[in-house]
Amino acid sequence: PATGEGYLVAYTTPFAAISVDGVARGTTPITPRQKIALSPGLHKVLFKVGNESWKFTVKIEAGKTTPITRDLPVSQ
Repeated sequence: PATGEGYLVAYTTPFAAISVDGVARGTTPITPRQKIALSPGLHKVLFKVGNESWKFTVKIEAGKTTPITRDLPVSQ
């Protein structure tokens, strides 16, 4: 089995602040050049736009890049 870290890339519409496991990781898009290294397993991803936020769980696998792409239902 593969060992080591996996990676997360993230794309949202509109752009959003992203936190992974409660740690702020910048603003989307998180492209492959900026990919976030994470340990294998489940991680909680939070996207935030203004006062609204959305939570998702992603499964990271060692040696693989996992994309998360979301259209966020931002209220006008």
